[in-house]
Amino acid sequence: PLRKTIVATAKERRSAAEMAGIYSVSKLQARLLLHREHHPVWGYERVMIYGNMISEYMVPDTFTNDPMEMSVPLKFKAAFREDADPYHPTGEAAWTSEME
Repeated sequence: PLRKTIVATAKERRSAAEMAGIYSVSKLQARLLLHREHHPVWGYERVMIYGNMISEYMVPDTFTNDPMEMSVPLKFKAAFREDADPYHPTGEAAWTSEME
């Protein structure tokens, strides 16, 4: 398995704050674990990504409009297939077969 920690720079945090319309983002980091495995049922090779993200940012209070520090942890799991899937062709391949 491959472990990777990603920490946003000050410029990236500022861009995220502007995009979300919040005061500022004080912390934005992710820890990822990439693991290559075989699907237990279908047998194809896939890449599993387990992620743990944390973001800390300041938002205005709804009544007084004073800035409040918020912290949001997020855990996720995603799977990606590396080889071509003969049972689920891409959109382009589906259109080509439809045109023929």
